[in-house]
Amino acid sequence: MSNKKNYQSKIDEIINSTFEQIKNVIDANTVVGTTIKLSENIFVIPISKVSVGIVSGGGEDSKKKNGGVSAGSTSGFTITPMGFVTIRNDDISFVGVTTENNITTKLFESAIMLSEKVFQKLEEENEK
Repeated sequence: MSNKKNYQSKIDEIINSTFEQIKNVIDANTVVGTTIKLSENIFVIPISKVSVGIVSGGGEDSKKKNGGVSAGSTSGFTITPMGFVTIRNDDISFVGVTTENNITTKLFESAIMLSEKVFQKLEEENEK
């Protein structure tokens, strides 16, 4: 009976270790990034999607003298940019980014649109 307890204890240890490592890598800042201040009233927050897959398992070799135990665990994850939450004064919107299109192009297009609006607003204020 002690071999089964030993086996279960080793499997539990591997699974717990795997989850602890994943917690160290993926936190809330991975999904909702740190706020970026572009100007006094314009902020951008990056948003990502995180997908995680975990496989753990083990077995006991009853042919070994002391009942050998084998166990293993692996995990994988992907982080996919989804877009940005933009905050301008009281206006909040989401600028989506898809991996099917060129992400860099979309980012620059968004930055250009945003800067054009900022410069337009500055020009309007200067004309007053």
